[in-house]
Amino acid sequence: MSRGAASWLAWAVCTVNLTVLALALIVIFLGWSTEPPKMGGSWWGQVTGVIGLIGAPVLCALIASRRPGTSYGWLWLGYGLGFAFSTLVDAYSSYALASGSGTLPVPWPVVLAGNLGWGVPIVLIPFLLLLFPNGTLPYPSVEILSLDRRGVI
Repeated sequence: MSRGAASWLAWAVCTVNLTVLALALIVIFLGWSTEPPKMGGSWWGQVTGVIGLIGAPVLCALIASRRPGTSYGWLWLGYGLGFAFSTLVDAYSSYALASGSGTLPVPWPVVLAGNLGWGVPIVLIPFLLLLFPNGTLPYPSVEILSLDRRGVI
C-alpha cells in the first residue's frame, strides 16, 4: 500500500471512529432529561468517558499515517473503533432502558452486538503491549537451537 493510500485510510478510520463517538454523545444527550437506569452509570459519567476517548483516534491516525509500515498505529485504530462502537451501544442501551419499554427498537440485540464489540479491544491488548515502544517486537526472532560454524550446539 502506498504512503498516500495508507494515510487516507488511517484518517478515514479516524473519521469513522469520531463519528461513532459523536453519535454516542448525541444519544447520551437525548437521555439526559431522564433518570439513568440502575445498571448503567450516570449520564455525566458516560459523557466524560466519551470525551476521554476523543483524542486517541487522532493520535492513532497520526501514527498510522506517518509510519504506515508499522502495525502499531493500525492496531490502536482498531482498538479505538471497537471501544467507540461499544460506547455507542452502551449509550443506546442506557437510553432505551431509561426512556421506557417500546420507545426504541430492539435494545437487546443491540446490547448483544455491543458485547461483541468489547471483544475487539480485549483481543488487541496483547499485541499492543508487545509492540509498545517503537512498533516492532522488542527482540529479533531467536532460534531455539543455533549451530556454530562447526555444527556444534
